[in-house]
Amino acid sequence: MRRCLQDSVVLVCLGLVIGCAGGSDPMTATSSGNTSTTSSTATTGDPEVHSVFSAQGSDPGGMALSPDGATLIFASQSKNRVLQVDTTSQRVQQSATLLGGPVRAAVSPTRGVFVVLMDKGELVRLDTSLAAVERVHVGLQPRSVLLDEARRTIYVCLFGGHKVVALNLDTLERKWEAQVPRGPRFLVLHPPTGNVIVGSALTGELTALDPTGVLLEQRYLGLALTSGNYNSSRGTLYTTDYAAGQLFELNPLTLETIGRGEAGFGATGIGFNQEDGQVYVGNAIGDIISRLPLNALSAGTQMTSNASVQGFIFPPGTPTGFAADYGGGEVYSFDSLSGSFTGPLK
Repeated sequence: MRRCLQDSVVLVCLGLVIGCAGGSDPMTATSSGNTSTTSSTATTGDPEVHSVFSAQGSDPGGMALSPDGATLIFASQSKNRVLQVDTTSQRVQQSATLLGGPVRAAVSPTRGVFVVLMDKGELVRLDTSLAAVERVHVGLQPRSVLLDEARRTIYVCLFGGHKVVALNLDTLERKWEAQVPRGPRFLVLHPPTGNVIVGSALTGELTALDPTGVLLEQRYLGLALTSGNYNSSRGTLYTTDYAAGQLFELNPLTLETIGRGEAGFGATGIGFNQEDGQVYVGNAIGDIISRLPLNALSAGTQMTSNASVQGFIFPPGTPTGFAADYGGGEVYSFDSLSGSFTGPLK
C-alpha cells in the first residue's frame, strides 16, 4: 500500500519533472552497443537561451558546462534541439535540430558533446559543430547522462528500464549494466572514488554503485528524488525530494543524512554559489526559489521569483549566475546579492 501511494503521488504530481516519452523498446542485456554514423542540421545565431544547470550533477533542463566553463550545451526536449551558448556574452553560438526528445547533455573535452534522447532510447555524440556523428541505442527512456573522463566511462540511467548502463567513452561499447530501483531520475559522480549515485523518482531511494557496477549502498530517503549535485568544497552530496519539498545533504559514501532543509513542494534543481556559501534550489510548480546555507540547511529562506525557476549555476568568482525557467524555456541572469532576476536573456 505504501509503495502504491508513492507511485500515485509521483505519477500524478511529477509529470512535469519526470516527462513522458514513447516509441522506445525495452533494452535486452548485451555486452556492447552498436554505433552508427548520422547527421543533423546545424544553424547559427539563434538568440534563445533556455536553461542553465550545474555540471556536477543531473537536474531538469539538460544543460552541461564545458570543462573551462566558457560554453554551455543545452538539450531541449520540448523543441528537439541542442544549443551552444557562450557564457561570457550569454548568446547562442550554434543551434542544431535533434529529433527524439533530447533531455540531458554532457561535455567531454576529448570526445565532444553527448546527448540522450528519451523518446528514441539513444545516446548521441555531437562534434564541435553540433552535428551528430555517432549514436547508440541504450534502452527504454534514458533520463540522464554522466561522464567520468578520468575512467573513460559514460553512464546513462534508464527511467523506463530501471537500469544504469555504463559505456566506454571512446568506443561507446557497453561495459556493464545494473538494475536499480524503479524510475532512476539522475546520476551524480563522486570524483574521489568514481562511484555513481543514482536517485529514483518513483521509489525515493538512493543507490551507490562502484565503477564496475557493484552495489555499494542503497537507502530509502523520501518520496520522489528528482535532482542531485556533488559539492566538491564540502565533499558532500545534495539531493531534492520533489514531493516532500526538502533538500538533503548526505555523505556520498554511506548515503547517511547530514542535514536537511525546507525547499517547498516541487523542489528541484540544485546550484552552488561558492561566493556566498549558499545552495539555491528551484521549484517546478511555483514561482519560488530557496536559498540555504551549505553548512546549515535548516536556516534556509524562500523568495519569490518572476518565473518558475528549476535550476541555477554560478560561475566561479562572481555572485551573479543564471536561473533557468525550464517550463517557459527561458534563462535569466540572477544576482544573488539582491535576489533579483534580469531577462529573459536573448
